[in-house]
Order: sequence, then structure tokens, then C-alpha cells
Amino acid sequence: MTFLSFAEGKKTYAAVLAGVALGVLQGLAQSNIVHVPVPGWLDWILMFLGLGAARHAIQSQTAKTTDDVVALVRAILVDITIPAPPKPIDPNTDSTGATVRTTPVEVHELQPITS
Repeated sequence: MTFLSFAEGKKTYAAVLAGVALGVLQGLAQSNIVHVPVPGWLDWILMFLGLGAARHAIQSQTAKTTDDVVALVRAILVDITIPAPPKPIDPNTDSTGATVRTTPVEVHELQPITS
């Protein structure tokens, strides 16, 4: 049990570290620097160990009780604010806020043009 409590939260990091180390060894072997035979099946085992550890971590983080979900919904509902009602629109203004003024206009009837 002591080892399991120590390994809690470190399994994914261990799988990633082992994968990086094996990748470096494979790279060195391909470049003819160090000849360490690394079997290909080891990559698959590490990949699935990492996926399993990540899935377990995600499940333990997202497993919530009904009370936790209810508390979260209540906290969200408390923060909802209703916006203020819009101000009444003045018919003498346009959407830019400029005020429309009227000016008296003189109208004269023009004489027809005869040619």
C-alpha cells in the first residue's frame, strides 16, 4: 500500500519518461552511436500503459457526486445577472447619437419654361 500511495499521480509521468528514454535509445541505435536493441513491442506496451494511466487520472478527476453537481449549478445560478432594461429611444436621435433638427424650408413654384 505504501508504494501505491507513492505512485499516485506519477504513473503517467513514469510511462512518458520510459517512452522518451526508449526513443532516445532507438535514435542513438539508428544513428550508429550506441547499439542497444530495443524491441518494437515495448513501444506498444508503454503506449497503452500511458493511455491507461491518463484515463484513470481523468476518471478520478471528473467523478463527481450528485451533491457536487448540484452545488456547481447553484453557484452558477447565483452569478446570473439580469441586464438593465434598455433606455427608451428618442425619436429625434439616430443610432449614432446625433440629434436630428428640423429647418424651415421655403418653397416657390417655378414658372414653366417655354421655348
